This record gives sequence, C-alpha cells and structure tokens, in this order.
Amino acid sequence: MKKNFLVVLIMIIFLTACGKTNDEHSDREETITGEQASAEEDAQVDDKEDVESEETAEGALSEAKNNKANTMQVMIADNYLDEWSQSETGVWDESVIRLCSASWQSVALGEESKEKYPKLAERLEEINEENNIIFHNFIEQNASLAQEHYLDTPEYFYEYSSNSSYLVQRADSLIFSIREDGNEYTGGAHGMYGVWGLNYEPSSGKVLTIADVCTKVEKLPAILSEKVIENYADEYETFESLQSVLEEYKPEDYNWTMGYQGITFYFSPYEIASYAKGEITVTLWFDENPELFRKRFLKKPDTGYVMDLPQNSEVEIDLNNGRKDKLMVSTYYKTQEDEEYGIQYLCVTLNDSVYYEEEYYGYDFYPCLVCVSGPEKERYFLYVQGTAENDYRSLFVYDLNGEEIKMNERLSGVGFCGLWDEDAGEYGTYYRCVFGNPQEFKLGTRMEILGTWTGERTYSIDMEKGVPKPATEYFAISNSWSPAVSQIPLEVLMLPDETKEEFPAGTEFYFIRTDGESYVDARLSDGRECRIMVEFEDYVQTINGVDQWECFENLLYAG
Repeated sequence: MKKNFLVVLIMIIFLTACGKTNDEHSDREETITGEQASAEEDAQVDDKEDVESEETAEGALSEAKNNKANTMQVMIADNYLDEWSQSETGVWDESVIRLCSASWQSVALGEESKEKYPKLAERLEEINEENNIIFHNFIEQNASLAQEHYLDTPEYFYEYSSNSSYLVQRADSLIFSIREDGNEYTGGAHGMYGVWGLNYEPSSGKVLTIADVCTKVEKLPAILSEKVIENYADEYETFESLQSVLEEYKPEDYNWTMGYQGITFYFSPYEIASYAKGEITVTLWFDENPELFRKRFLKKPDTGYVMDLPQNSEVEIDLNNGRKDKLMVSTYYKTQEDEEYGIQYLCVTLNDSVYYEEEYYGYDFYPCLVCVSGPEKERYFLYVQGTAENDYRSLFVYDLNGEEIKMNERLSGVGFCGLWDEDAGEYGTYYRCVFGNPQEFKLGTRMEILGTWTGERTYSIDMEKGVPKPATEYFAISNSWSPAVSQIPLEVLMLPDETKEEFPAGTEFYFIRTDGESYVDARLSDGRECRIMVEFEDYVQTINGVDQWECFENLLYAG
C-alpha cells in the first residue's frame, strides 16, 4: 500500500484510536456485544447510549433537527512545493525540467466553529503541521534521486510527485468526517494511490473508529465481503477468502467515511485485490442497514445537507428514487485549432445520462452533491465550481431529479467565498470556505463597477430549481483594501436619508457594498456612509455625468 507521505499520520490515528480503551465512551461500547445481551437488549442499550451521548454533546440531536448541526464552517487551503533540475548551460533553457513536486491541503475551522470545537481545531492543526513535515521531507528526500534518474535515462524520466487532497463528507456536531485522496510516484512501472478516511468526534477531537458508530462490528466482515463480491468479483478476482481476511480486522483497521446517507468503506490497491482492480469502495446505506449504526448518526438536518464529491471517480449516491444511482464528475479534452494538447472541459454522468459542458473550460473543478429537504420531499442537485484562466470562476447547477441530467443555471464570475489568514504559514494562506449548508452559504461574484471587486452575499437554495436565492439585493465588497481618492468635488447621497452632500477633491472613500449595476456605497473617514450613483453607457461609467477616471485617481481594475 502507498504509505510514504501519510504513514506518520496514519500511525498517529491508529495509536490514538487504540488509546481510547479507558474512556467512558469505549467502556459503554464494550458492554454492548452479542455475548452479553440479546438483540433486543442490545438495541435498548444502544438507545440509552444515544440519549446519554446527545445530552453530553452540546445538544447534538436538537441541533440536527433545526439544521444547526450542518453549519460547521470548514476551510481548505492548497499547498505546493517543487524542485527543478540545474541548467546545462548555466541559464534557463529547455534542459531545465521539474524533477519532483508535492501538493497537499490544509484543513481548518472557521472562527465560530473553532470557538465551539476547540479540541477538533487543535487536532486539525496537528494534522496540518504533520503534513507540512511529510511533504517537505518528500521533496528533500527525492530531489536528488529524481535528478539521478533524469540524468541516467532522460527519455524514460517522469516527474516524481506526491499529492493529497481533502473532501468533506460530513461536518456537524456528531462527527467530522473527511476523505483524503492521495497518490505518489517515485519511479517504476506505476505509482501508488489510495483513499483514507479521517473521522473525529467534534467535542473532544478524538479519533473515531468504526466501533464508535457501528453497533455490530462483528457483522461487518460478512456484509462487506458479500458487497465486494457482488460489485467486483470476476474470473480474475473471486475474493473467496475475503471474509476471513476481514475477520482479522480490528475496529481501527477499517478505512471509512460517514455521510448523511451511509458509511463508505475504502480498500486501497493490493489491500484485498490486485493493483489492476483499482480502488474498491463499498457503501452501507443507513436506510438498508439501520440496525448496524448508532441511531444518533441517522439523523439528517431538516433542510438538507452537502457532500464534497471526487473528480474523475464514480460514486454511488442515493437520490431517494427507489434505487441507488452512480454519479461521476469528470473532465475531457477537446482539441482546438490553436491548442496543441486540447482544452479541459466538464462532463457529468448520472447512470446512463451524460451532460457535456462544451462552452466552458477550466483547469480546476469543485463538485458537491446538494440535498434540499422540505416538509414532504427531498430534491438533489449537483453544484460544480469551475476555475479558468486568471482565476475566473463560474458556478454550474445541475438537476439530478429526473432520468436525465439537466443544467438549470450557469452563473458566470461566481464562486464560493474564501478568506485570507495572514497568520497561517510563512507568508499567510488563502482558505476556500467549504460549501456545507444549503440554506445559508456565501458566494463571491466578480463585478466591474468603479474597479474590479469580489462582491459577497448570503444565499439559500431554491427547492424546485436548486439555484441560489440571494438574501439581500446588495453585495458586500470584500477586497477593498485602500480608499478611492476623489480628484474633483463629488456630490453623493448620504445614508440612510439619501440627502445630497458635496465633498472636496482629495476625499477618501472606502467602498463597502454595491448592487453591481447602479451604485457603490462607501464609508468616509469620519465613519459616515454615502452612496455614489453610477451610470453605464457603451462600457463607460460616469458619476454625475463625469467619467469615472476624472472622478477618482486610483481605481483598480483587473487586467
């Protein structure tokens, strides 16, 4: 199995999980076995345990019912390192290539969630620090090896790399469950890859094993082996001895993540099958196996939930239509006349229905499964954020409620919000806010009015179309770092009364909000607020009939 850059982290997880045998929660778990109680007694003990846990976990069940359980703010940042070969001529030329690279992500909680779950926040900081060490070590240890490989056989050289990324599967007061996808190549016929589940109790930050969420761990070997045989067996892989292999697993050996529909188990290449078989995944659904799980985990937020999806990997989902569906968000390349290698486009596949997005291309896509719940029904949508050149983002909304995929809306220049943490890392870190609550989330919109701005506002999702519904008519301007300084006397509307007042040249205006079309609100140095009315005509913006460039000396537009 591929372990190089995650071996330390996984060892910590296993050791921490094993060290839970003395806490009160594990003691209660050990009393619930088939030998100690009948099936009926076992269920009664589980019910009692659920009640006790809910009472001591900050009202987790109550929060789940009123949707607060799904509002934990999670943030993810990208990190990257690489090492290049030395130039044969002493200057940059075609002989310089990238020898090795490492990319990984950091995960953190927003300020409100960090205050509520300080132990979990500390745990995530430890993981981030551990990963920083692991990936820096990868570059340090492999740069010289890659250089030797390149010099010996340049025609067969392929860049050494180690990569890791996170997908949030569930983040509420009951469980924090994320999926880590990793791959690594250090020479040879092929690299290694795998998926790891990281599961924590938010209130304590402790690692959760499958015994913490499953009432009948002893039944898993038979159930999982049957599912694997059903989905993956063929003439080359029969899995005849799989059940006996799984019976040797301890609770901490299982690799899993939890969502709101069930628990997914992951088996990496070589773990139970050959490399050619690839990643093997099995989902045990809550509605099909309710007796296997602690009842508190079966609760869903009343208004819906969100789950990150992988790219270029098929996942099984439950769209509440009487069957289990297969969904994949992938990319494909279409060659253009002026493009030697083609351009990456988006493709969405739901069972036998395929939707090709042929007008938009990008280098990065962020897909999410969204469930919106109402009093009598649930509806499912796919949100995909695409990022193209110059970090230009667009948001696609797909309807998954019929036999065929439909795209309900494309929002150009729109994407999920993020924030800059100047204290994270050596030079500060930009975090993307993970989409977590379908009824309260922020989107940023690129707009060009008295400058280039990212306008942020809060949205909820429309039940029928699945499109974002804004909570306000205006956008908050999130990236106004310096004031716009007037070059001429400027008449504006003072807020909130909208009385007119003229300010002399040299007045500083700190832009704070806009509708993106007709006005920009600003804060003055004395704290008062005003509104600057803007008119558009043939791509020219004017204020009181005067060109914007005559009104202000330092408007900032993106190139």
